[in-house]
Amino acid sequence: MKYNKHYLLSAINIIFILLICSMAYGEVQSSENYSMRQCTLTNAGGQSSSDNYTLSHILAQPSPITSSSSSGYRLYGGFRHSTRAVTDKPDGDVAPLGNRDGTVNVGDALVALRFALLLETPTQEDIQHGDVAPLDAGGQPNPDGQVTVGDALVILRKALGLINFGEFQLEGRILFGNKVITEYTSNDIKFWFRDETDKTSIDNAFTIYDNQTGKYGVSGLPNGPVFISLTIHETGEVVTFPGNFKDMTTFDLSTLSDTEAASYDLQISKIIHLTKPFDNSGYTSWPPPYPQYDSPLLFQWDAITGATRYDISIAKHADSHNSFMEYVIQQSTTSTSIECTLTSSGDQTHYQFSVYAYNAGNDMVGYDMTTYNGGSGAYKFKIK
Repeated sequence: MKYNKHYLLSAINIIFILLICSMAYGEVQSSENYSMRQCTLTNAGGQSSSDNYTLSHILAQPSPITSSSSSGYRLYGGFRHSTRAVTDKPDGDVAPLGNRDGTVNVGDALVALRFALLLETPTQEDIQHGDVAPLDAGGQPNPDGQVTVGDALVILRKALGLINFGEFQLEGRILFGNKVITEYTSNDIKFWFRDETDKTSIDNAFTIYDNQTGKYGVSGLPNGPVFISLTIHETGEVVTFPGNFKDMTTFDLSTLSDTEAASYDLQISKIIHLTKPFDNSGYTSWPPPYPQYDSPLLFQWDAITGATRYDISIAKHADSHNSFMEYVIQQSTTSTSIECTLTSSGDQTHYQFSVYAYNAGNDMVGYDMTTYNGGSGAYKFKIK
């Protein structure tokens, strides 16, 4: 029988409350974050206080102790007071206590709760992993230097699969040319990944994208070659419509250093709008037969923002299996049109026209003249 995760979360929250109550013995204690009707040891000593807590009796100590400190926490007379701990890798993995296992489950939430209630003393490393709350606007940990009940609840939500966060394998910015894509669009981006080792779709990858800053993060990828597709839908019925953004690239995580993976910017380009001899904004659902033209033939397309040159290529292909034969034209132009003189393609061959737009920094900002739904980044035709 399947249960709704939110009901399960409510049940676990009740268990947390019961655990808090069952762990209490002694006199009343309170703070801004929680209250305990009794403390953990009876006859535990006299009253003590700090800026954050006032205790009517001492926690886990038969008599008040003097001040002491370590790299992980500081002890004032009578009770423990955690100092700020900042980490780059808060992931919620704190269990088993002293022997983390690389996974996050309910056990990690319970250990974090024991830290929060001062029933266990966290090491500095425990704080680095367990200080996951509060979460920022992107759903990622924004550590505040302590492990509290709030951290335990966030870890619990991760254990139940209600949220996902942690150290990203790959993160950086989405760029259009030499600028962050959010300078041009605030629409969301769609990610798709494929494992290049076995050519299978990666369905468990977790991604975040901030459409205000253009920053992204990815986890759940294999440590090897990965193909990534990026698309941003701006206009038209489908994402392959000219004027939308698209990119396809392959990277190998095993070859990237931690520094490289932490600032791995991805380039995205615009799909080019071809206007002559064919308007690809009205492409069909299925590939049309090769259209036939006279030579010379004029090609024309819309300008791409920031482009300073367009690289043109026309290649001859065999009709059978669409196999490449040779390039007949390869040149660059600053114009958005070019007229080409071509010989007859004959009955068994055809031509394919492609154009790539680049800015002054040699970043590709435009490509892929889609001519039918789901296919062809080049325009295919015959010359009479």
